[in-house]
Amino acid sequence: LARAARVALEEAMRGSGTKNAQALLAADIAEVLVRTSFQVRLTQPLYLATTHLQRADDAENLAAGIATLISCDRERLFENFKEEFPDFSAASTAEAQLLQEAAAVRALYKAKEAAETEAKKPQAPDSATKAPKMVSGPSPGQAPADWSIFD
Repeated sequence: LARAARVALEEAMRGSGTKNAQALLAADIAEVLVRTSFQVRLTQPLYLATTHLQRADDAENLAAGIATLISCDRERLFENFKEEFPDFSAASTAEAQLLQEAAAVRALYKAKEAAETEAKKPQAPDSATKAPKMVSGPSPGQAPADWSIFD
């Protein structure tokens, strides 16, 4: 539901219509997004590690909802989420912390991907290790091989 609300929120912000209608629609969706994201984030510690990518997604969803309510309808944010965001400072601080949390988790995944990519790259041979020299025919002083068994 949070993901659907996030997509709807992005569409509402891009949609056509008057600015007031867009802001009202965006605020309605953002309120649902904040409520849903709060519920999701309350249950995540029971099932997911703190570094799980889904937790980063939900932190970003909650931050997007907070940011939209701050810009479109602050009073709704302060009224409906009195305990969490009693004022502008608390709301903007929470938004910044959520974005930092999401960025930190995503950075872990990017570092892991970079390490895996580096490990898969073929490594150049050391100067001490030389590739064997390919020669056709017997080496000097060695008898020719008898290949008659393959005829």
